[in-house]
Amino acid sequence: AAAARLVEEHAGRLDALVNNAGITGGHPQEPTLVGVDQVRAAVETNVIGVIRVTNALLPLLRRAPSPRIVNVSSSVGSLTLQTT
Repeated sequence: AAAARLVEEHAGRLDALVNNAGITGGHPQEPTLVGVDQVRAAVETNVIGVIRVTNALLPLLRRAPSPRIVNVSSSVGSLTLQTT
């Protein structure tokens, strides 16, 4: 919400939103060993955080002539690489 207010004050619209923040949740990564708190922190940041930021900025994106939302992932988002 604070970021949306700042963009509103300075630009009045948002042409592009790049969601690139994320956390691994720590180690271990194996489903049978990982703690619920680790999973919760990762989901709060990597899933719910993206939704909250996107929803907060949607009104500003809708003011742009050709708005774009880009969701970036890295090897941290790869189930294969995180479980080997």
